[in-house]
Amino acid sequence: MAERKWTSLDPPNGPYSHASFAPDGTILVLWEDSTHPPQVISLDAATGVPARTLLPAPAVAPCRP
Repeated sequence: MAERKWTSLDPPNGPYSHASFAPDGTILVLWEDSTHPPQVISLDAATGVPARTLLPAPAVAPCRP
């Protein structure tokens, strides 16, 4: 944002919410998709590629068939 330049990102599919910027410039989001429960991840600010999982989803109890 310091350069005020728009860049297209290539984030993973799925809905995002509660996005914010970390002091180091990474993008923090609450992300989920049809195969992953909600979790907080960081996205690389230059590419939008997930950098790491900051707050993983809790373990899901096994289901009975």
